[in-house]
Amino acid sequence: MANSTKVHQVQLHVCTQQRYAPNPNCCANKGSNALIEALRQEALNNNMDVEIVATKCLLRCDDGPNIKLIPSNKIWSHVSAESIPSIIQECKKTSINY
Repeated sequence: MANSTKVHQVQLHVCTQQRYAPNPNCCANKGSNALIEALRQEALNNNMDVEIVATKCLLRCDDGPNIKLIPSNKIWSHVSAESIPSIIQECKKTSINY
C-alpha cells in the first residue's frame, strides 16, 4: 500500500517557543499558541490549503510572535489576530507562484 502522506505547497511556521526567566520575551508568552487556531480558521474560511506548524525559535524573540512562510521564507513579526487575514492572502499569492 502506498504512503498517502499529503505534502503541502505552503506552510506557516508559528514560533511557540517557551522561555523562562531571565528571558520572558518569547513568542509563547506573547500569545503565539492562540494564533495557530486563528490561522487555521482563516485558511479554512478562504479555502486555502496551508499547513500550520508549531515550531521552535525563529531567533526573533523580542519581536514575537513570529511566523515564517515556507517556501518563500518571509517572516512576520509582532503578529496579532488583526494580521492573520493579510498573512493568509500572502499564502494564496505564494501558492500560485509555486
